[in-house]
Amino acid sequence: MTAIAGTAHLEVTVRGQPDHAGAMAMTRRRDALLGASAMALAIADVAVRMGHPAVATVGTIAVEPAQVNVVPGVARFVIDARHSDPAARADLVNEVTNACKVIARERGLDVDV
Repeated sequence: MTAIAGTAHLEVTVRGQPDHAGAMAMTRRRDALLGASAMALAIADVAVRMGHPAVATVGTIAVEPAQVNVVPGVARFVIDARHSDPAARADLVNEVTNACKVIARERGLDVDV
């Protein structure tokens, strides 16, 4: 081992519109969970593009309301972003933050990072 990866934890809240799952057309939904899921994939892609030793993980996603027949209106997750170089870690944080904002804008969602 040559270095210890410094850690940044980013709390993310995605806000959409809760709706009845059966009544709201797929094309009109503002689904916070689908947005958060797209963000989680993008976050991993950012770390892969940066290369080793960058890593970024979303370990949990909590939604509201947590009902089987309701489109989630809110999704919350925490990003664990790590890199041994502080400047590269700052770049990683900036890139994952920007990725979340772009996805939110594309999906008609609000996001706080």
